[in-house]
Amino acid sequence: MTNSFRYTGREFDTETNLYFYRARYYDPSAGRFLSEDPIHFGAGINFYTYVHNKPTTFRDPSGKFVIGAAVGAAIGGINAGIGAGLQGGSTGEIIGAVVGGALVGGFLGALDPTEGALTATQFAFIGGGIGILGDTIGQVAGQINRSCKSFNLGEAIGAGLGGMAGGYMGAAMAVGVASAGGGAFAQSAMAGAMSSAPAAFGGPAGAAL
Repeated sequence: MTNSFRYTGREFDTETNLYFYRARYYDPSAGRFLSEDPIHFGAGINFYTYVHNKPTTFRDPSGKFVIGAAVGAAIGGINAGIGAGLQGGSTGEIIGAVVGGALVGGFLGALDPTEGALTATQFAFIGGGIGILGDTIGQVAGQINRSCKSFNLGEAIGAGLGGMAGGYMGAAMAVGVASAGGGAFAQSAMAGAMSSAPAAFGGPAGAAL
Protein backbone atom coordinates (compact mmCIF):
# COMPACT_ATOMS: atom_id res chain seq x y z
CA MET A 1 0.00 0.00 0.00
CA THR A 2 1.55 3.31 -1.06
CA ASN A 3 -0.72 5.49 1.06
CA SER A 4 -2.14 4.18 4.33
CA PHE A 5 -4.23 7.32 4.96
CA ARG A 6 -7.56 6.81 3.27
CA TYR A 7 -11.17 7.56 4.25
CA THR A 8 -11.40 11.00 5.92
CA GLY A 9 -7.61 10.97 6.12
CA ARG A 10 -7.45 8.26 8.79
CA GLU A 11 -4.87 5.48 8.84
CA PHE A 12 -5.84 2.06 7.50
CA ASP A 13 -4.22 -0.92 9.22
CA THR A 14 -3.65 -3.67 6.63
CA GLU A 15 -3.12 -6.33 9.32
CA THR A 16 -6.51 -5.82 10.97
CA ASN A 17 -8.35 -4.11 8.08
CA LEU A 18 -9.46 -1.37 10.50
CA TYR A 19 -9.27 2.42 10.41
CA PHE A 20 -7.67 4.17 13.37
CA TYR A 21 -9.69 7.25 14.39
CA ARG A 22 -7.41 8.26 17.28
CA ALA A 23 -10.10 7.72 19.90
CA ARG A 24 -11.39 4.37 18.54
CA TYR A 25 -11.22 1.93 15.62
CA TYR A 26 -13.64 1.70 12.68
CA ASP A 27 -14.44 -1.53 10.85
CA PRO A 28 -15.27 -0.70 7.19
CA SER A 29 -16.59 -4.20 6.50
CA ALA A 30 -19.16 -3.92 9.30
CA GLY A 31 -19.71 -0.22 8.73
CA ARG A 32 -19.41 0.72 12.40
CA PHE A 33 -16.98 1.54 15.21
CA LEU A 34 -15.78 -1.28 17.43
CA SER A 35 -16.07 0.74 20.65
CA GLU A 36 -18.29 3.49 22.01
CA ASP A 37 -17.58 7.17 21.51
CA PRO A 38 -15.52 8.27 24.56
CA ILE A 39 -17.70 11.36 25.03
CA HIS A 40 -20.75 9.10 25.45
CA PHE A 41 -23.97 11.17 25.65
CA GLY A 42 -22.10 14.19 24.33
CA ALA A 43 -22.45 12.50 20.95
CA GLY A 44 -26.14 11.73 21.38
CA ILE A 45 -28.02 8.62 22.47
CA ASN A 46 -26.14 6.44 19.96
CA PHE A 47 -22.54 5.99 21.14
CA TYR A 48 -21.44 4.49 17.81
CA THR A 49 -22.10 7.36 15.43
CA TYR A 50 -19.46 9.50 13.70
CA VAL A 51 -20.06 13.27 13.49
CA HIS A 52 -23.83 12.74 13.63
CA ASN A 53 -23.64 10.49 10.56
CA LYS A 54 -22.86 13.52 8.38
CA PRO A 55 -19.20 13.14 7.35
CA THR A 56 -19.60 15.48 4.38
CA THR A 57 -20.73 18.31 6.68
CA PHE A 58 -18.99 17.78 10.02
CA ARG A 59 -15.47 16.89 11.11
CA ASP A 60 -13.77 15.56 14.23
CA PRO A 61 -10.12 16.71 14.24
CA SER A 62 -8.94 14.85 17.34
CA GLY A 63 -11.54 12.17 17.84
CA LYS A 64 -12.74 13.51 21.19
CA PHE A 65 -11.58 17.05 21.94
CA VAL A 66 -13.87 20.03 22.53
CA ILE A 67 -12.54 23.33 21.19
CA GLY A 68 -15.84 25.05 21.89
CA ALA A 69 -15.03 25.39 25.59
CA ALA A 70 -11.90 27.43 24.87
CA VAL A 71 -13.68 29.73 22.44
CA GLY A 72 -16.70 30.14 24.72
CA ALA A 73 -14.57 30.87 27.79
CA ALA A 74 -12.53 33.49 25.92
CA ILE A 75 -15.59 35.29 24.53
CA GLY A 76 -17.61 35.06 27.75
CA GLY A 77 -14.79 36.14 30.07
CA ILE A 78 -13.62 39.05 27.93
CA ASN A 79 -17.09 40.48 27.37
CA ALA A 80 -18.02 40.09 31.02
CA GLY A 81 -14.88 41.89 32.16
CA ILE A 82 -15.33 44.70 29.66
CA GLY A 83 -18.99 45.02 30.56
CA ALA A 84 -18.18 45.39 34.25
CA GLY A 85 -15.39 47.84 33.48
CA LEU A 86 -17.56 50.07 31.29
CA GLN A 87 -20.12 50.21 34.09
CA GLY A 88 -17.46 51.48 36.48
CA GLY A 89 -17.18 48.29 38.50
CA SER A 90 -14.48 47.84 41.12
CA THR A 91 -11.45 45.62 40.55
CA GLY A 92 -13.10 42.82 42.51
CA GLU A 93 -16.32 43.13 40.53
CA ILE A 94 -14.44 43.05 37.24
CA ILE A 95 -12.48 39.96 38.27
CA GLY A 96 -15.66 38.27 39.43
CA ALA A 97 -17.36 39.12 36.15
CA VAL A 98 -14.46 37.68 34.14
CA VAL A 99 -14.56 34.43 36.10
CA GLY A 100 -18.34 34.17 35.86
CA GLY A 101 -18.41 34.99 32.16
CA ALA A 102 -15.63 32.52 31.38
CA LEU A 103 -17.34 29.73 33.30
CA VAL A 104 -20.70 30.31 31.63
CA GLY A 105 -19.15 30.78 28.18
CA GLY A 106 -16.94 27.74 28.54
CA PHE A 107 -19.87 25.61 29.65
CA LEU A 108 -22.06 26.72 26.75
CA GLY A 109 -19.23 26.30 24.25
CA ALA A 110 -18.53 22.79 25.51
CA LEU A 111 -22.14 21.76 24.86
CA ASP A 112 -21.23 21.38 21.19
CA PRO A 113 -22.31 17.73 20.66
CA THR A 114 -20.14 17.36 17.55
CA GLU A 115 -16.82 17.72 19.38
CA GLY A 116 -15.57 20.72 17.45
CA ALA A 117 -17.34 19.57 14.31
CA LEU A 118 -19.56 22.63 13.97
CA THR A 119 -18.70 24.79 11.00
CA ALA A 120 -17.17 28.20 11.65
CA THR A 121 -20.40 29.87 10.56
CA GLN A 122 -22.47 27.82 13.00
CA PHE A 123 -20.08 28.55 15.84
CA ALA A 124 -20.29 32.25 15.03
CA PHE A 125 -23.89 32.24 16.23
CA ILE A 126 -22.92 30.40 19.40
CA GLY A 127 -20.20 32.98 19.98
CA GLY A 128 -22.69 35.78 19.45
CA GLY A 129 -25.02 34.40 22.10
CA ILE A 130 -22.16 33.92 24.53
CA GLY A 131 -21.00 37.49 23.84
CA ILE A 132 -24.38 38.97 24.73
CA LEU A 133 -24.69 36.78 27.81
CA GLY A 134 -21.14 37.55 28.94
CA ASP A 135 -21.66 41.29 28.60
CA THR A 136 -24.94 41.08 30.48
CA ILE A 137 -23.18 39.27 33.32
CA GLY A 138 -20.54 41.98 33.34
CA GLN A 139 -22.98 44.86 33.36
CA VAL A 140 -24.90 43.35 36.24
CA ALA A 141 -21.74 42.50 38.19
CA GLY A 142 -20.37 46.00 37.71
CA GLN A 143 -23.38 47.58 39.40
CA ILE A 144 -23.96 45.22 42.30
CA ASN A 145 -23.29 47.85 44.96
CA ARG A 146 -25.21 50.64 43.25
CA SER A 147 -28.69 51.67 44.22
CA CYS A 148 -29.40 53.08 40.74
CA LYS A 149 -28.73 50.54 38.00
CA SER A 150 -28.79 50.80 34.20
CA PHE A 151 -28.28 48.56 31.16
CA ASN A 152 -26.47 49.57 27.96
CA LEU A 153 -28.29 47.77 25.15
CA GLY A 154 -25.87 48.98 22.47
CA GLU A 155 -22.98 47.53 24.42
CA ALA A 156 -24.71 44.14 24.66
CA ILE A 157 -25.48 44.13 20.93
CA GLY A 158 -21.90 45.11 20.14
CA ALA A 159 -20.64 42.33 22.38
CA GLY A 160 -22.86 39.91 20.49
CA LEU A 161 -21.46 41.01 17.14
CA GLY A 162 -17.93 40.83 18.49
CA GLY A 163 -18.70 37.37 19.87
CA MET A 164 -19.93 36.28 16.45
CA ALA A 165 -16.69 37.39 14.84
CA GLY A 166 -14.71 35.78 17.63
CA GLY A 167 -16.57 32.48 17.35
CA TYR A 168 -16.03 32.37 13.60
CA MET A 169 -12.34 33.20 13.78
CA GLY A 170 -11.71 30.82 16.67
CA ALA A 171 -13.38 27.87 14.96
CA ALA A 172 -11.66 28.62 11.67
CA MET A 173 -8.28 28.80 13.39
CA ALA A 174 -8.87 25.49 15.18
CA VAL A 175 -9.62 23.83 11.84
CA GLY A 176 -6.47 25.33 10.34
CA VAL A 177 -4.31 24.10 13.20
CA ALA A 178 -5.85 20.63 12.97
CA SER A 179 -5.25 20.53 9.21
CA ALA A 180 -1.61 21.41 9.83
CA GLY A 181 -1.29 18.47 12.20
CA GLY A 182 -1.59 20.40 15.46
CA GLY A 183 -2.74 18.55 18.54
CA ALA A 184 -5.76 19.15 20.74
CA PHE A 185 -3.98 21.63 23.01
CA ALA A 186 -2.73 23.70 20.07
CA GLN A 187 -6.19 23.74 18.53
CA SER A 188 -7.75 24.90 21.78
CA ALA A 189 -5.10 27.53 22.53
CA MET A 190 -5.20 29.10 19.07
CA ALA A 191 -8.99 29.00 18.95
CA GLY A 192 -9.20 30.86 22.25
CA ALA A 193 -6.53 33.37 21.26
CA MET A 194 -8.13 34.19 17.92
CA SER A 195 -11.50 34.66 19.62
CA SER A 196 -10.12 37.32 21.96
CA ALA A 197 -9.47 40.32 19.71
CA PRO A 198 -12.87 40.63 17.98
CA ALA A 199 -14.67 39.77 21.22
CA ALA A 200 -12.86 42.60 23.02
CA PHE A 201 -13.67 45.13 20.31
CA GLY A 202 -17.43 44.62 20.08
CA GLY A 203 -18.57 45.76 23.52
CA PRO A 204 -16.76 49.13 23.68
CA ALA A 205 -17.69 49.92 20.08
CA GLY A 206 -21.34 49.17 20.75
CA ALA A 207 -21.32 51.18 23.98
CA ALA A 208 -19.92 54.22 22.19
CA LEU A 209 -22.51 53.99 19.44
